[in-house]
Amino acid sequence: IFTLIKLAQAVFKRARQKNLKPYEGVKETLEWLKSQGVLIVGMSNAPFYNAEIRIKQLFIDKYFYGLAAREDLHLPDDEFTIRINQNKENKKYESTKIVKKWVLKKEQLKPNTYGYSKIMEDLKVDPKNTYIIGDSILKDVQPAIEIGAKGIWAKYGEERKKKNLDTVLSMTNW
Repeated sequence: IFTLIKLAQAVFKRARQKNLKPYEGVKETLEWLKSQGVLIVGMSNAPFYNAEIRIKQLFIDKYFYGLAAREDLHLPDDEFTIRINQNKENKKYESTKIVKKWVLKKEQLKPNTYGYSKIMEDLKVDPKNTYIIGDSILKDVQPAIEIGAKGIWAKYGEERKKKNLDTVLSMTNW
């Protein structure tokens, strides 16, 4: 079983290195925003470790001032998770470029507005001067609008049927 797991991990790693890339235009947009002095903070419902390693693997962590994500989930103790936890403790996967980190509890995750509000409070940013960009209207855009920020839907995320999206948009005030 462990041999099969190691083979699967190797294949997955090769596929990730070949295929994991930011959507078209994302890297250039992040680079431009940072050059304009915009503080970029990522927020994810994924466990912090997973969110951080993902943006590091995408080579976009240098654009992020901060990252907010879920507290890490407990993993069962086996040969592989022990190695992962040792690497985490040695900060092998940690991005040295991300300055500020927020670890959120499950009930503080999107669509709850707590995470967004906490970040803006800590950074002393007025919601009116905040843009929240996300691929989920329910989890990203709606909470942004609720707190007075500008919500922007990144269409590259979830695919939606136009008819369904038009119906939802016709029933909402935003």
